Amino acid sequence: MFVFSLIGRALGWLCLTLGMMFLAAWAAGALFFDGPFGAVNAVLAAGLLLALLAVVFFVRPGALKVAVFLAICAGVAGWWFTLEPRQDRQWQADAALT
Repeated sequence: MFVFSLIGRALGWLCLTLGMMFLAAWAAGALFFDGPFGAVNAVLAAGLLLALLAVVFFVRPGALKVAVFLAICAGVAGWWFTLEPRQDRQWQADAALT
């Protein structure tokens, strides 16, 4: 019974860690590719990753750590969902007309 508890706890931590890694990668990618500052987007994405890494290592206890991490990622997602598509770009010939 104790072994199953350890396995379940380890799998839970693994899923949480992989989910947090996925969210961090998505948020950094969103800032890198769709950020509003052009060439500075790479620095902004790296700063976000450093901030999320600081949350993981310096915020205690674990529930607060996850809450702060999710709040930062939710802020990036909230910004990303407000983006409007632009129509002034160069289109390929087969996609230029609707």
